[in-house]
Amino acid sequence: MRAKSSQPNWSESKVLMIVLLLCVVAFNALADDPPMFARKPKELYDIVGNPAHDQAEQSEAFGVLESRTRGYDSSDPEAEYYLAECYVTGKTGKGGPALVGNKKGFSPNRSEAYDLALPLYENAARRNHVPSLVKLATIYGEGKYAPKDLNKSLTLLIRAAKLGDKNSSDKLSSVDAEGFPEITDKVQRLVIVNLLASNGFPNAQLELAKALILQDTKEAFDKAKRSLVPLAQNGNDAAAALLTEIKNKESSHREKQEAALREQQLADKKALEEAQRKSELVTLSNQQLADQRAEEEKTAKRNEEIGNLVGGLLGLVFFTTLVLVIIGSILGFQKKIVIYESRKDFNRAGFGLLFLIVSVVATAVAIEFGWLLWIPFSLTILLVFFCGKRCYRANGSFGKAFVALPTKFVLAGLLAFCGLVAGAATLVGVKTGAEGFSAKTEEQKKKKYKEASQMLALGAGATGAYVLLNKLIDRLITESPPLLPKS
Repeated sequence: MRAKSSQPNWSESKVLMIVLLLCVVAFNALADDPPMFARKPKELYDIVGNPAHDQAEQSEAFGVLESRTRGYDSSDPEAEYYLAECYVTGKTGKGGPALVGNKKGFSPNRSEAYDLALPLYENAARRNHVPSLVKLATIYGEGKYAPKDLNKSLTLLIRAAKLGDKNSSDKLSSVDAEGFPEITDKVQRLVIVNLLASNGFPNAQLELAKALILQDTKEAFDKAKRSLVPLAQNGNDAAAALLTEIKNKESSHREKQEAALREQQLADKKALEEAQRKSELVTLSNQQLADQRAEEEKTAKRNEEIGNLVGGLLGLVFFTTLVLVIIGSILGFQKKIVIYESRKDFNRAGFGLLFLIVSVVATAVAIEFGWLLWIPFSLTILLVFFCGKRCYRANGSFGKAFVALPTKFVLAGLLAFCGLVAGAATLVGVKTGAEGFSAKTEEQKKKKYKEASQMLALGAGATGAYVLLNKLIDRLITESPPLLPKS
């Protein structure tokens, strides 16, 4: 058999190394002086520039502190703050780690040192590092090592106070007590007052309460009372006075609200009465409208009945007249009755018909001048009377005269109508033909010539009817009719 090797294998060596490493770590943890890389920024700051430590330790501490400030996002805000403090306090000056940091050897509070320190303070302040916020607020408030900017200084103090720094709250309280000297930003002043009031500063609470009271709303009053009541209970006279003012305003508001409510109720009552009155008027108007509509329907029905009656009578008259004219014409041609006892009688019938047409047309067009229409209407009555009298004397019988009289007027009217149509149609046809002759396009000429030919044809037909009817009427005119002896 082979003898076992006396040397430890690799696994045993690995375990041994881990044990030794743990022992070293535990020893360092229990030691009084831990290594530089494990110390906090404040400890490193205390070592830099401290004569109790040699130059090598100071340089190492400064180097570790500086290494922790590298990188914008990964840097240590506290390390940045204490590195900046090293610059401004002169710890990097003569006798300090000059070869590592400030090679110029600044003495305390030199402006050149602040050129290096300000970016470090600013970077730490971005991460809400309270000491850096306070330091920058002091720098910008004094204006010695940076341009003076009170608004920026107060903004930094406000941020520090919101993060719970009591010294910043005290400084803001003193600024508030002084009346915000040189502070022109009203929004910033309001922010400070709200911050101080929420942190329990009486002056700020009183000032905020005054601003809330000016808003003159119930919500603002309630918010102001939440801070004023405890102050008044602790004997603050100003708070008690403000509470009294709020009480008076609330009482005034209640009175105004009650008055407004009464006015609203009165207005509602008037509106209701007005609505009821309008409703009654509408009901009455609807009733009147219904009555009027019923009356109109009744009148329309009565007018319709009258119209039907008149239409029936006119139809009867027309039919009767047509029958009488036919009978009268036949008997006149047979010389059994006398239609026209002379040419003068024919003319008298034509004028009587003309006066009758004028009377009817004038009545329809100008009814307001009806009194003037009695002249042609009277002439018509007179001519009809003479014509009727002549008919009776010429025929010697009332029955024959009754048949001859309408025949006389209808035939005269037909002759006049044919003559009128013949003349009017001929004139229109000639005029339309002239317009067609002067038309610019063939289509317009054809249209006008067609219309002209139609009108001329109508005129020719009416002329023919006029000639024929005139010949027939000539046969019905008796120049020497047998007249009855005068009674």
